[in-house]
Order: sequence, then structure tokens, then C-alpha cells
Amino acid sequence: MEWILSSWKSIDDPAPGDFTFQVDPHGFPQLFLRKGPEIMYKAGSWNGLRWTGTPRLKPNSVYIYDYVSNEKEVFYTFDIRNRSVPSRVAVTPSDSITPSQSIKDGETLDSAGGTFELAFFSPDNSTRRYLGIRYKVVLDKTVAWVANRENSLTNHSGVFNVTQQGILVLLDGMNRIIWSSNTSRTAKNPVVQLMESGNLVAKDGNDDDQGNFLWQSFDHPTDTLLPGMKLGRNFVTGLDKYLSSWKSSEDPAPGQFSLWIDPHGFPQLVLRNGSALRYRAGSWNGIRFTGTPRLNPNPEFLYRFELNKDEVYYEVDSQSSLMSRLFLNQSGFIQRLVWSTQLKVWIPVYDAPEDQCEIYSFCGAHAACKTNSSSSVCVCLDGFEPKSPEEWRMSNWSKGCVRMTELNCEKGNEFRNYTELKLPDTSNSTFNTSMSLQECSEKCLKDCSCTAYANSNISQEGNDGNATVKKRVGIIVGSVIFIAILLVGLIFYIHKRKLKKQGNFITQSSICEGLVILVC
Repeated sequence: MEWILSSWKSIDDPAPGDFTFQVDPHGFPQLFLRKGPEIMYKAGSWNGLRWTGTPRLKPNSVYIYDYVSNEKEVFYTFDIRNRSVPSRVAVTPSDSITPSQSIKDGETLDSAGGTFELAFFSPDNSTRRYLGIRYKVVLDKTVAWVANRENSLTNHSGVFNVTQQGILVLLDGMNRIIWSSNTSRTAKNPVVQLMESGNLVAKDGNDDDQGNFLWQSFDHPTDTLLPGMKLGRNFVTGLDKYLSSWKSSEDPAPGQFSLWIDPHGFPQLVLRNGSALRYRAGSWNGIRFTGTPRLNPNPEFLYRFELNKDEVYYEVDSQSSLMSRLFLNQSGFIQRLVWSTQLKVWIPVYDAPEDQCEIYSFCGAHAACKTNSSSSVCVCLDGFEPKSPEEWRMSNWSKGCVRMTELNCEKGNEFRNYTELKLPDTSNSTFNTSMSLQECSEKCLKDCSCTAYANSNISQEGNDGNATVKKRVGIIVGSVIFIAILLVGLIFYIHKRKLKKQGNFITQSSICEGLVILVC
């Protein structure tokens, strides 16, 4: 008879799992942790006080350790001196593997808290096999990351391991490399660990400094942004971190939609359909992206945006135990989803683009888009008229509007105050963080190419929403600008020639082409 601990098959299935913990009686008995027949951990042999590989398990005031080895039996036991103190030894799945170990199809690598698992899977209506990170605690095992999304396995022969150099490798049944991590650094004691955050990392031994990781899945997102994961660009290494949709629900290969931090000019969050802009969340205003008024700071989420000489990135952290994810679906929509433990479903709390007004350049140049309960409508800005009046009357607004009278740079210019606007496209801009709002205005008046200035940081505004910002912020130099939707919270000053009122102009929003925008 043998006394052995065996793990559960899963948190939902108490059948014997892959891991066993036992005293091996062969030779001088030792305490082993095995995964199947493979030794994962050796506690060593008994030295009269403890197992040689467990220096922290010395006799103490709480526990009594006992080891017996004779002709009839060999066993290890422990007792507690104070029976009121509950204690147990349990075998749980490991969250790490080393070069001597592997994960085969049908096996999993679980995060320490059991939220995520690294496992082989097949998408719905597909027999193809992929290695991915899934939510273990979610009923449908939602996939958050895929390793071999462009090179599937045709059967269940896949094996995942880590080399002596610290490179992650996925092999098929013929020992051919299906996927591998890309790293130029090596480690003396490589370890692959699935963190409780859902980040799969390759590191050297117990070095948990994220800056020292050899490789991490958080640097290579697929269609999901998890809390703690960054979107952006590292200017030093050139690494872009962006989301790309699945090709279809059956194929996790990169699809046609991608979500980026566009680093050009004044950085902004953009959704692309191939190379074409589909939606623009806008630039960061100190609190949120200008086109996302519903994503203000709240007790559940903490939004961060960083721009410096080394990198630009956007990050969302969860401030509670709530499970959430940002997801780019195959149809080109961004969703923030929260898991309901009561309903056992993902609940969408944010979607974009929300309507036609959020589609990039829906109204063309120099026009504003308004949405009511039944439809979207475009209107020319004050001082502008439809470029194609006939098409405009037929609700074809794509050609936008043109100026009624050209600006006169040399004299008679003033600024007009516009509110409830998203800062226009800033991808062709430059910026300088050494100007106050007043200095912005003065500089713009002196520059014939400047036709507008705006506030880039509203985090210190007064309650009236006016640009009473004490912090010195930026200057943005732009070119062609379009607008998609009216949004609350940005003061936008439009530089226009002093003209006599000619009819009734629409003044709710504005956009100009060939301009310089000073953002302060």
C-alpha cells in the first residue's frame, strides 16, 4: 500500500490529476513531486531533522515533523502542537516549467490563483489546435492570447517547452517548430511562468523584475487588452504593442482590424481597417482620450497614459477584484467587458464606434456630426458651406465643407470659442510642453499658418469647464483635420477672420484644413 497525494484534475473535477507527491522508497528514500512520471521537484532525503531540500521546515513551536524508515514501512508525517491551528499539505498545479518539463496537448499550466491557464484549444467549429492563455474560471474558457495564431496544429500532438537558453518553443508531433518566442537574451536558469495577471513570462530563475524578463506575452497582445497590459510603442526598441482582431471566430490569425496608439504628432488612440482609419478615440487630455467621455476615472478602473522620450503607452489597471478585458472583435468594434459572477456572462460596459458619427471622417472636412435618437446628421461649421450642395441635400456628406471667405492673415483676425468638441486628428502634428494657454494664443496670432489653438490637458480645469489651467502644457502643429462627433469636455478655439454676420451659421463645432493647432 502506498500513501500518495494527487492533485485534482481541475477545479471542477476532483478526479486524480497530473501531479503526485510521495516518498520514493528506492535507495535512500526521498520526497518527490511528479508530473506524471516526470520529476518536477525533489525535497531531498531525510537528514534527521528535515528533508535536505527544505531548510525552512526545521522543528518549531507549531509543527512536529516525523519520518520513519524500517523493513516494514517508510513514511513521513507531521503534527501540530496546537490543535486549534488548522493546517494541511496540498498538491496544486504548478504555474511554472523549466527546460526539463513540458506541456502536452491535454495538459495545462495554471496561474497561481487559478484565474488563467495556458492550454491547447480549438476554436468553435474548428479542429485546428492552438496554444493560448484562457480564463480558467470562466465557463466558456474565454481566450485572451494565442501563441501560434498564424500557424495552427492539425492534431493533438503539440508540445510546449522552454529551451536551456530561455526560448519558448511549440513543437508538433514531428518535432518541427510551430512557434517560438523571439529573444536575444539568455538565462542561466530559465523558467516560464504564467502570472496571475495572465502574463506568460520567460525569466531567469526567481528574478521577478519585469524589466529583466527575457520575454513576456504582454509585449505581444492578440485581440485582448488585460489589466496591466500596455498599448503603445517603445521608441528605443521599436516594439509596437497593439491589438489585432481574429480573422474569424474559427480562425485566430490576425484579421483586418487593429487598435493602436498612433505615435505620430500628438499621440492618439486609433482603430484601423487595414491601413484606413475607422475610428479615432482622440488624444489624451490628462483624464481620458478626448473621444471617450464615458471612460472617466472611476472606482473600478485606473487609466494611465505616458509619453516620454523612451515610450508612449496607454494602460488600464483594475482597482478591484472585478475581472475585465478590452476586446477588439472580428467586426471592428472595441468592447470593454466585465465578468458577472452572478449571471456567468461577460457584460459590455463600453462599445466603440458607437454610431455613424464616430466613423472617421463621416462628415468630411470642416463639418460637425450630430446624433439624435433616430439618425445622424452633418452640418457645416460657421463660415463654411457644403462643397457639393446637391450631394449634401441627399445626405451624402463625405465631401465635407469649404470656406465661404478665405482668411486674411495680415489683419482683422480673432479667435472663436467652441465647446463640446473632440480634439481633431493630431497625427501630423508636433507639440511643445512649455506654453501656457495665453502664450498659445499669442503665438498663434503671430503665425499665419496657425488657425486654431486648444487645451491639451483638462485635468486641472475649473468647474466652469473653461481653460483656466495653471499647468503649462502643449503646443500642437497640425495639417488637414477632420471631425467625427461632438464630445463634451474640450475647449476648442477656432481662428477665423472678422466677418460681418451673413445669415445663420452653425457654431457648435469646427474644423479647418491646412492649419496649425496650438494645444495648451
